Amino acid sequence: MNLLVLSSHRRGSGKTTLALGIGLNALERGKSVGYLKPLGNKPVYSEGKIWDKDSELISEVLNLNRKKENLSIGFDYEKLRYSHGDLLKELKSSIWESDVFLIECGSISSGSYFNLDPTSITRELGGRAIFVLDGNREELLDQSSFLRKLEEEMNLKIEIVINKAEDPYSIKGEMEELGLDPLGVIPKEETLETITPRRISEELNARIIAGETGLDNEIRHIFIGAMSATEAMKNPLFYKKDKLIITGGDRVDMILAAIESETSCLVLTNNILPPPNVISRASEEGVPLLLVPWDTYTTATKIERIEPTVYPEEKEKIRTIREIVEEHVSLDRILS
Repeated sequence: MNLLVLSSHRRGSGKTTLALGIGLNALERGKSVGYLKPLGNKPVYSEGKIWDKDSELISEVLNLNRKKENLSIGFDYEKLRYSHGDLLKELKSSIWESDVFLIECGSISSGSYFNLDPTSITRELGGRAIFVLDGNREELLDQSSFLRKLEEEMNLKIEIVINKAEDPYSIKGEMEELGLDPLGVIPKEETLETITPRRISEELNARIIAGETGLDNEIRHIFIGAMSATEAMKNPLFYKKDKLIITGGDRVDMILAAIESETSCLVLTNNILPPPNVISRASEEGVPLLLVPWDTYTTATKIERIEPTVYPEEKEKIRTIREIVEEHVSLDRILS
């Protein structure tokens, strides 16, 4: 079995994306694939069951034929602390026979208390640890050098994949000059960085008051509409396509101007409903209006924390993930 333990230096680096890309390409090569995410951190609750959103994506897209609620050992740290079980042993017993088995961890220290951190898992179960790194040049060089030293000190096989690279060829060259040989350098892919009004509404538990047909619009920019519509229209960002605008429901001039300027979605603050004619106009144009209870600053902060997510039904994004991993990651080194 080819066991791959995926980790990263911070949340949102692209572990799930890489896992999905490796899995899809392994299937294309006729290999069977398994997957576990020992410590879930994106819980989904339904009918008395709980599973991880990333595990759900991987399970459905790779057709794992496993119950998604069984792909994680647990979510609640305190409950796990007092379970008195050997969670590493439980993880080992949960792995099923596959040509390629992916274990998705958090950061290098995540789960260390339970011996479920990536280095402990790799050392106990064998296989290779793959760290997904992103960030500026200095961060990438520091993290890569640190992992090389860790590999030597712990006598582990650690590989590196750099994700969201602004200048992949330059970064790859610098890594090679340092004696580092990353498995891949994946360029930044804008289509994978977008979020949708549907995701915003789910994360904020927002009330959808108009524009349901536009819930899958792409959002690439965020504009804070705290000024008059006249002032907002002097800002070039106001005319960008695929934008989300945060404003108050009583700002009728701003809302109407936004609807007419290729806006993907408006988030209306302080639970203030706009007039019926504004709601009707938004529905006609397919521009979702999402109502939330917070002020503008709080709302903007919450939205900024939402990470881009791929859904099983987003076939084009999934195809893109498979292709960029195939093109920019040395799959022969991983899957051989």
